[in-house]
Amino acid sequence: MEVVLSEVVLACRFLVAAAFFFAAIGKIVDHDGSLRAVQELGVPKPLARPLAGLLPYMESCIAVALLIDDVYQIAALASFVLSASFLVALIANLIAGRRPRCHCFGQIDEAPIGAKAVVRIVLLTALAAVAAFGSEYDAFASINMTGLVPPEHRSWFMGTIALTGYSGFLTWLALHLLSRQLRLSRRIAALEAGNDSAHQGERSGKVALGLPVDAPAPNFTLNDLNGIAVSLQDLLARGHSLVVIFMDPDCEVCATLLPEVEKWQIELRPATDVIVISRGTVGENLAMFGSRPISNVLIERVREVSHAFRCPATPAAVWISGDGSVASSLAMGPTGIKTLVKAISADNSLSANSPIEPVRLVR
Repeated sequence: MEVVLSEVVLACRFLVAAAFFFAAIGKIVDHDGSLRAVQELGVPKPLARPLAGLLPYMESCIAVALLIDDVYQIAALASFVLSASFLVALIANLIAGRRPRCHCFGQIDEAPIGAKAVVRIVLLTALAAVAAFGSEYDAFASINMTGLVPPEHRSWFMGTIALTGYSGFLTWLALHLLSRQLRLSRRIAALEAGNDSAHQGERSGKVALGLPVDAPAPNFTLNDLNGIAVSLQDLLARGHSLVVIFMDPDCEVCATLLPEVEKWQIELRPATDVIVISRGTVGENLAMFGSRPISNVLIERVREVSHAFRCPATPAAVWISGDGSVASSLAMGPTGIKTLVKAISADNSLSANSPIEPVRLVR
């Protein structure tokens, strides 16, 4: 019986060490995201920054100590306390109606907290409890009894496992970051190409970006974050004009605009509704918008609506009048979008159906 329990404790040590190790690396790679996650969980601002900086190093130290036979009991107890504390913080936020992003493993896990996050942390806490409170059993007894690893080779055995896991994680992380960098490079190239086209269009007297003012807006039907289909006609049926903002979960500049979008959705009412059309999957967009009170988020799979509006990159925005016609030129980038919103806000004292002078972007 003790041999079986020893194997269970050993397995729990490995699993908890792996979880803490990957969590630490993820937080170190994306420190800014970890800081935001700590703040969103409700940690006071004076404590948030030092805690966000200290947490990944605490996790990495615990992960290493769990692999050392002489000190693993202390590390297991520390992992239990840390996991239980995080579990309490998650439940407290859910009870309060808040769903901040988890960010438990850095950019790997940026979805808003929910049932899955709670189950995951409950499981981790349980594993840590077994490792901590089952420490009276020699975790290496079963290995030595079977003769698989002689006592003098324990350090090499543990080091090889740790190094293999570390190498595998770094390989995955490198491929993941390379993929994100390639997507970012393509977006920057598209944005630069769009700006060049805009200047060429101005010199030739033709509009190269976006649809012409007074042209009918392309109809579309997209699902929102709840999977409900919403069409342009549904949005116009409210009798309001629309500001359509094009975003992307992989667009860091888009993320900086989210507080502004929250504000615009309130300030431009009731004359104008702010709509967000974002590329990607539901999961990717929940990670971006789920913790924010932003409504009217629609998801396009392959930028089909963006292409219909001749929008080459994100972020960008266009104003659609209440009769379904394009009421402004395409505004590119945060500055262009803010200029457009400011013009709409000033114009809302007039009829929502009256188009404004097209907004021209100058480099």
